[in-house]
Formats: sequence, structure tokens, C-alpha cells
Amino acid sequence: MLRGFADHLLALFTSREVAESIVGDLLERRHAHRRGWFAFEVARLALTLCCNDVVAAPWRACRQAALGWAVYICSSVIVFIASGLPRYPWHRVDEPVFWIRLWLVFFVANFVTGAILARRRSSSASAIAPLIILWLVGWLVLPFWITFVGERLQWPWADVPGIVSSAALVPLCYLIPLVLGACVGQSRHRIAATQAD
Repeated sequence: MLRGFADHLLALFTSREVAESIVGDLLERRHAHRRGWFAFEVARLALTLCCNDVVAAPWRACRQAALGWAVYICSSVIVFIASGLPRYPWHRVDEPVFWIRLWLVFFVANFVTGAILARRRSSSASAIAPLIILWLVGWLVLPFWITFVGERLQWPWADVPGIVSSAALVPLCYLIPLVLGACVGQSRHRIAATQAD
């Protein structure tokens, strides 16, 4: 199962054959390393390949980031309306139920975005790589933005625990579902292409 996910993850940023070859090499070497080494190496290689995709063609990456952002916004609006949050009693936004529903909207919207963008993969570039980089940059900027804007607007959660919890939710609700959705979308696209042949 771990090998299958590693194959899918790396295949988002390179060809299927190269991904399988890399994972095979890592599996052969993992017995000589500590536990967790394989997962760390797969994540490191995925991030490296993702960054290489963006650096290799920055203008194309900007266009794909804009497309990814547009797909994400459309997905967010649809999921937000479907979740019933527009009818939520907004005077009760301090309740945990509201925030759980809101973060679920982000999670589902990113999953759908990843699934849609994975179907647009060209032979040389990943469609989700620029969006992953955009989310990573946003993740790094988020604590400073919350501190700066939160102090001016006097947000009650613009303190250290609020910043840490918000920053911790970005990988859980943005990066992880985006990658999982892309893996699912890529698998379904590959199965459909195989059945068409």
C-alpha cells in the first residue's frame, strides 16, 4: 500500500515509469536506514520534483497557478453553499461546529481541485505543482498576516495559540487533500484511458 501511494505521489510530477523506478530503488535501500526514512525520502523527492516543475517553466507555472486558483475558488463556492454555511447563524461563529464545517469546506474544495487538475497533466508538467507551491508560500506567510491584520482588526484568535492552530490546519486542509485528490484523479484518468484502449 505504501509503495502504491508513493508511486502515485511521484507520478504527479514525473512519468509513471520514472516514479516506479525511483520507488523501487528507495525500497531496495530502505532496510539499511531507520524507520520513516522511506516516507521522508518520498516526500522530499516529491517536493523537489514539484519545485523543479515550477522552476523549469515559470510562466507556464503562473498560468497553471491562476487556473488552479480559479478551480479552487469555484470548488470552494460550490462546497460552501452545499455545506449549508450561508444559512448558518453567523452570530454563533465562535462555536467549534462552525469552524469544523468551514475547515471541511476547505478540505473538500482542495480534494476536488486536485482531482480536476490531475486530469490536465501534460506530458512534461504537473498541473498541481504551482498550486502546491502557492499553498506552501501562503502557509509561510500566514502567521505574519494573522499577526499584522489581527492586531489591527483586534481578532481574538490573533495570539500565539490561534496562529499555531491556523498554521497547523493549512497542511491538513489544503496540501494533503490537494495531493490526495490529485492521486485519485490521476488514477481514475489512467483507468479510463486504459479502458478506452
